[in-house]
Amino acid sequence: MSKRRAPSISSASSVEHYSKVRLVAQPSREARQLKELLLQKDQMLEDAETELDDLMEFLESERKEILLQQTIAEIKAERLQRRVNALEVELHKLQLMNTKSSIDRTSTDAVAQVGYVSEASHTEHEQLSDRGLSFCQETKIENHKTHKAPGALSKEGSGVIINISAPKIEEIPQKLPLYPTDALHSENAQKWFPATFKYLNQDLGEDYITLLVNWVNFERSRGWVSSVKGLACNMRPKVLSKWILNCRYDRTGNEPDFADEDDLRHFCKSFMFWWNTLQNSCRLVEGLTAGKKWESLDRSGKNGWLSVLACLKWWGMALGEQDDREGSKGCEWRTVVKDASLVLNSLIASTREKK
Repeated sequence: MSKRRAPSISSASSVEHYSKVRLVAQPSREARQLKELLLQKDQMLEDAETELDDLMEFLESERKEILLQQTIAEIKAERLQRRVNALEVELHKLQLMNTKSSIDRTSTDAVAQVGYVSEASHTEHEQLSDRGLSFCQETKIENHKTHKAPGALSKEGSGVIINISAPKIEEIPQKLPLYPTDALHSENAQKWFPATFKYLNQDLGEDYITLLVNWVNFERSRGWVSSVKGLACNMRPKVLSKWILNCRYDRTGNEPDFADEDDLRHFCKSFMFWWNTLQNSCRLVEGLTAGKKWESLDRSGKNGWLSVLACLKWWGMALGEQDDREGSKGCEWRTVVKDASLVLNSLIASTREKK
């Protein structure tokens, strides 16, 4: 009877080695599957990001197109309204002339019906007619100044009744700068100017409106191009930096709040310090000089004078009513606004000299 051999040590070790290989190989396959799954997800994320970028680019182009169309519509509406106001004024003048003619015809008919007029009544009639004409002219002049309709005058004398009336004329708003026509046809302007112009175009008095006009002329002289290099950000007001980082006027509620007078005072102080640092030793006692010294301020487009005008707009609006801006409270603000206009005119003049 043969004896069964016990398993050799070598065979036992081989079995143990095979088991270990299986244990190691199994996680490796799972790891490969997990890795492939992660790669698939990464690819899906990249595709989603690409689609999102395309969608954002499309939405941005649509937003600019809508804004441009809105600007054109507002320009046309404003011009039509001004034309309507002008026609109403002309109509009012014609009605006053017609009223005068009616007064003269009424006076003639009254004399013809009486058959005779004594010297005293004739004198009284002439005085009354002259008085009615004088009132008509005075009312016309006063109405032209105030843009309001005149009242009615009824007076009897020598059988003549004078009745002067005219329809009401809506008050004509103060003229703000119109959107420049050449900017509508400029690809450079369409990239940034419509929203900027709409944001800055506020009625803050004649000095500010003059500044807007000079700024438009400056941007036109630079071909509506946004400078790659902007104004110096050193010592720039913190509220301005925050406004720029938060997408400027593209985000609602991004304007600073100066309800507290201390906040406004601090802003004015920081802006004045920044404004003075922007200007090098280019000032003379007589005024301003143009040249290379103005290069630090020769910045157009979204990265340029928009920041300065935005600060002046906030400052002017924080002053409150027109009386406050035109009074002692707005003295410093008016000085800076006029100063900025002089600098812009100097920059425009330097461009003309180069040409």
